[in-house]
Amino acid sequence: EGRVPKRVQKDWSNLKANFQSGKPTYVALTPLSTMRTGMALYSGEKDDNEPVPEVWKGKSLSDPAVKEAYAQYVSLVVDTFKPSYVALDIETNILKSTTPDQWDALVELHESTYQQLKTKYPKVQFFSTIQLEHLKGFAESKGKEAQQVEVVKQLMKSSDLLAVSSYPYSARLKSIPEDYFDVLKSFGKPI
Repeated sequence: EGRVPKRVQKDWSNLKANFQSGKPTYVALTPLSTMRTGMALYSGEKDDNEPVPEVWKGKSLSDPAVKEAYAQYVSLVVDTFKPSYVALDIETNILKSTTPDQWDALVELHESTYQQLKTKYPKVQFFSTIQLEHLKGFAESKGKEAQQVEVVKQLMKSSDLLAVSSYPYSARLKSIPEDYFDVLKSFGKPI
């Protein structure tokens, strides 16, 4: 309270009111913009896409103030929703293709957040989600499949499991091959 805009607090209250007791809760968060090209815009009183306040402009995802603020935000969300599963970032491997100069900063933010939160909430499963068609080279990552595998391996060092989004239609497949998801097994994490 006070740290979260009233509009967001109301949304959170409505969400919590619809939770089914005894069911595990999954929360997906991300410091990245909708297009996965850099830092997300500001979530303020009007909407989720307000300009970033001056104090945050020009800061890297690995800036100590950004890392601390994001860890506090994730902690507040965990305290509020009591989830079993928390995605710390969404479709994160896309950033390597869209804005490669920000990749190392994102990995640093992910690792820092994971370490802080896993210590504080050891029973919660924290992870990064990846986008499968990007991993398989069907998008901006075409011809960079080996790089994408390395990107996912980096993320898995600070992830309790592997979560994936997949849009086979975007790959213009007539049908989904039987082995389409097999590459995910190679990362050694529960899926």
